[in-house]
Amino acid sequence: MRSQSRHSFGIAALLLAVALQLLPLSQVGAESAPAEYLPAPSELPVLFRGSWSRVEHLEDETIAVARYVHQGPRSPGRRPGTLVMLAAVVKDPARTETLYYDWIATWETQHGTTFAPLDSALGDAAVTARWIETQDEVAFERIRVFFRCSDVLGYADVVGVPGTLDLDDALDVASLIGDRILSTPRVGGWDPDEGD
Repeated sequence: MRSQSRHSFGIAALLLAVALQLLPLSQVGAESAPAEYLPAPSELPVLFRGSWSRVEHLEDETIAVARYVHQGPRSPGRRPGTLVMLAAVVKDPARTETLYYDWIATWETQHGTTFAPLDSALGDAAVTARWIETQDEVAFERIRVFFRCSDVLGYADVVGVPGTLDLDDALDVASLIGDRILSTPRVGGWDPDEGD
């Protein structure tokens, strides 16, 4: 059973991810590896443009998050209106696994949903969930794909009109993050090419 302190840390990290827009990306040093794991605008579906992106340095991990909004006319069929991406680098792989499960438990409690395992090649473990949120009396749906890849946690959210989204929308973006994690040289932290 995970300790209360670990669960509290998971909640704190989640709240930090929500509030990251308080720190401009320009204030972050060049050592911010997680930002390099998030897809470039040219890799995203057409007509998605950056809304904001932030990086936060914590004692044992660095978190980067970016939000992209669809700028073109809305077409019928499935089309996410917003993409939200996050990458968090944790120094200790064992702690990364603990944090992975803590974040899942926190989100399940917050949103009244259940994350289901994904049968995919995305990282070491991956789950997904969808839920309905309301903002300014407008309902929208969010699909999240959350995964762990060595010492990195990542997620991709697609947000849009309820009933118009598909899991593949989030999987496509999460796969871009996973590919960049595997192809980007490590900057500090755990190196999978080093010995045990």
